[in-house]
Amino acid sequence: MSETSQEEDAGVTGEAPMGLLANLPCLAYRCLLDEQHTMLFVSQGCVVLTGYQASDLLGQGAARYRNLVLPEERPGLFREINLAVKAKRRYRHVYRIRTADQRERWVREEGSAVYGADGSIKFLQGIVTDHGEQMAEFDLLEQRVADRTRRLTALYDILEAAAEGASTQKTVARILERVLKAIGVKAGAIHLLDGRGEQLQLVAHHGFSEDLLREINMLSLQESPLAGWVVRHGDPLFIPHLIEDSRASSLAARGSDGAYAGIPISASEQFFGVLSVLSDDAPRFTVQEEIDLLVSVGEQIGVVIENAHLRRQAEQLMIIDERNRLARELHDSVTQSLYSVTLFAEAGRRMVAAGEYDQAIAYLGDVSETSRQTLKEMRLLVHRLRPSLLAKEGLVRALQHRLNAVEGRVGIDHRLVVEGDLNLTPALEEALYYIAQEALNNALKHADASEVMVELRGHEGGDIELKIIDNGCGFDPLLVAEAGGLGLTSMRERADMFGGEVGCKSAPGQGAVICATFPSSQKLFADAHFPDYS
Repeated sequence: MSETSQEEDAGVTGEAPMGLLANLPCLAYRCLLDEQHTMLFVSQGCVVLTGYQASDLLGQGAARYRNLVLPEERPGLFREINLAVKAKRRYRHVYRIRTADQRERWVREEGSAVYGADGSIKFLQGIVTDHGEQMAEFDLLEQRVADRTRRLTALYDILEAAAEGASTQKTVARILERVLKAIGVKAGAIHLLDGRGEQLQLVAHHGFSEDLLREINMLSLQESPLAGWVVRHGDPLFIPHLIEDSRASSLAARGSDGAYAGIPISASEQFFGVLSVLSDDAPRFTVQEEIDLLVSVGEQIGVVIENAHLRRQAEQLMIIDERNRLARELHDSVTQSLYSVTLFAEAGRRMVAAGEYDQAIAYLGDVSETSRQTLKEMRLLVHRLRPSLLAKEGLVRALQHRLNAVEGRVGIDHRLVVEGDLNLTPALEEALYYIAQEALNNALKHADASEVMVELRGHEGGDIELKIIDNGCGFDPLLVAEAGGLGLTSMRERADMFGGEVGCKSAPGQGAVICATFPSSQKLFADAHFPDYS
């Protein structure tokens, strides 16, 4: 018998090592491709990896290697081996085994089939190595990815809550609820500084008892040992064990042995309040990712509150500006008209006293006409002073309300026609309402119209068309354009922001038509020109 044949026979019986493989610090093997994957050779590294001796794993030994593989792992392993053999490639698979001391261990197997001269499969051979350290690293990486995803999800939820347009208190309450869910704790509160900056007022809470809520409803900056400390120092406060910190004695006295985190709520170097989180797990806030998440949340809440303050300031400035504009219009139109009525009435009185009745009747006619025009102006100004229904009811309801409240009350016949599919953004609704209101105001103040009609149509393809038609005295569009009157310039500027156009058709004595057209958002995007950054 040749030397090679003797070595192979020794390997099959398991009585001698198969060269250097026997001494590798892993499990090297040869096995049959049968249902049991019967082992022909197993290296001594099997003792460290499995806890079994080679003799236990060979042939019909006491512990066949196939039986060490966990039942749920076997289908995947054998499927990979069969596919690899069929494709004549190496097989590789990671799975779990149960060792002699009943511990689960991750291993990695790699091998291939060995073919005879006739092309038939003689046996499989490969190695099995410990994969526990790699799996631990993978689990750690997977956990980090999950933590990062959870953090980004929490921040996204905060931005989504801030964009919902609710009141500041409701927005802050929603943010608190989502933050507590993201970090897996049940109790938290948000305090904001009062107007004088001397106390912290509770504006949102979750998971606290009624007794504790009464105690923390209003906190003094100087006397509060936790939230007050955060405000005074401007830094986060983390207490891993409440019972070990004198500042948390009140909470510890209530039987809490958890952890506390106090986070400043600030933006643009302006302090707004404190986010407090209470956990039953001690210690809790020792992981840097948790700390970073809470600090980021505090900053985002600060941005939300700062934006709310800026929005209120902008609204107040808009109200002041609108009041000033209405005051100017009252002075320029209504006040002057009332003064004219007074002059006409006084002149009429003098004519009656002098016996010139025909002239007196003429002056009374001027009084009547001027009073009628003044009434129109007053109806228009009263409508502007009322809150707009646009945001609450939408464009169609807002236009109908305008026609009923102004044109209807001064005796002008009016009609609103709506056709087609109107898929309008809030910004486009505002632009359309502004243009319609400006055109209606012109018809009311200058055209002496007895009939007006507003047509709003959604055309196939998404185009929007708005028409305001009156039967008034009309005008020369060229002269009006040169003079910059009737608000056409501002209407066109408003339409241009959305890629729209405003045109007018009129002639003296023939009424007027103001037409605004807006392309669909798809067309507007297709026609846009973007710089080439390639």
